[in-house]
Amino acid sequence: MCRVRAKRILGLKNINVYSVGMYVDAHGAKKALHKYKGEDVDELMGNQKLFDELVGDTRFERSLRLVISFGSLKRSQFLNALEERLKPELAKQRSQFLNALEERLKPELAKAKEPESTMKAFEGLFDGVNFRRGTEIAFSTHHKGQLVTQIDGKQVGSIQSPALVKALFDIYVGPDPVSADAKKSIGKGLVALMNE
Repeated sequence: MCRVRAKRILGLKNINVYSVGMYVDAHGAKKALHKYKGEDVDELMGNQKLFDELVGDTRFERSLRLVISFGSLKRSQFLNALEERLKPELAKQRSQFLNALEERLKPELAKAKEPESTMKAFEGLFDGVNFRRGTEIAFSTHHKGQLVTQIDGKQVGSIQSPALVKALFDIYVGPDPVSADAKKSIGKGLVALMNE
């Protein structure tokens, strides 16, 4: 389930920045998403509920793998592109969380991270990284809300933030994906998996 992410640089032309793939624990995904087995592929492609369950279900592991294809990519460009999509979603999710739980869970609210601190921790994972052609970045979620990041096969850190996990995966399979083709490819792969 793989596609290329293109980005317009200086308004001149689209540059292929990286390719993206999504991987899931096949057994866990089949078990968790079994209700979609046998559904029409075209209908499922338009069913955001399937993608929301793919992102939000904590019963199986899933990973995003990015491989840099633009050799002149700077750390700041990479992080700014992700931050542009992540920050608003993190703020929205925190606001919803605060509104829904304010009275019942006041002690827990003190533990809720601000979007800025989550982004700062996320950005820190990329300190000293040279984004050369072929650099491989993998984001995996194993436990409830834990995002594990690997660069070129080496784990560089993990962040406990369900909001960050959701926001990151939503970049590719949410209601407003950065690449509709990538979302469609991921969806087709998921449907094929479900119908094995």
